[in-house]
Amino acid sequence: RNNGVEVPIVNLEIFDYDNNIPLQENYIFDKSVCYAGNLNKAAFLKEYEPDFKLTLFGPNFSPALMSKYIEYKGSLPPDELA
Repeated sequence: RNNGVEVPIVNLEIFDYDNNIPLQENYIFDKSVCYAGNLNKAAFLKEYEPDFKLTLFGPNFSPALMSKYIEYKGSLPPDELA
């Protein structure tokens, strides 16, 4: 909340694999979001109005989405996304 977040944040605990990388205790909130998934199914990307940087991971990226606010990092296995 002290970084400008004004809505509830909920941990969905939906991931089906264990990640052994320790959590960072202190981090800088840079108003960016990382999204990983099948980008064909991410309809919100076509309507994205940049308020913050969006980093994308996953298959089926459309180069037409590239902008200074969207960065595509490729498609990686889940254990390499951490």
